[in-house]
Amino acid sequence: MQKQLNYFMFDTNVFNDILDNQISLNSFNQKNIMLCATHVLFDELNNTKNKKRRDETLHVFETIIDSSLETESSAVGQSRVGFCKTGETLPTESSVYGNSKYGQSKYTDTNSLYELIYKKLREVNSRKNKEKNHRYDALISETAIKNNFTLVFRDTDLNTVLDELGYCNKMSLESFVKENS
Repeated sequence: MQKQLNYFMFDTNVFNDILDNQISLNSFNQKNIMLCATHVLFDELNNTKNKKRRDETLHVFETIIDSSLETESSAVGQSRVGFCKTGETLPTESSVYGNSKYGQSKYTDTNSLYELIYKKLREVNSRKNKEKNHRYDALISETAIKNNFTLVFRDTDLNTVLDELGYCNKMSLESFVKENS
């Protein structure tokens, strides 16, 4: 009997944990798991200033990520055309002011999932230097939630927000490795 395939998404900080805790990449090559990522994760890793660290995290990314998918929403300054849902035939689940076009996104009130997560993250941590990370975290979280993936992360602000909202299967990297080794 074949095991059911389980889908996971990693937040960016997990890649640092893999390197810092020297977790074997073989831990991620299991037949019953599918590790998925959006362009957001790749972009964040690629923006690492330290070249050695950037190369190491990108190597981990290329080694363990099985599949890429579009983010469920698009956000100005974070989303890339072709890597987020903005097409003419399939509207995005949320619209983002200044980025979404009429008829190409679902116009909802400001309580869309992306906006809700983003606003809650800003309430929990309002430091200006976290603004871009909050948008990234909201895009990754929304995509994991809407695709029913388990989100693997360690961000305490994000954990607080997702707990408060009652969203998302989530776990720590340590739990992921224990359960899938």
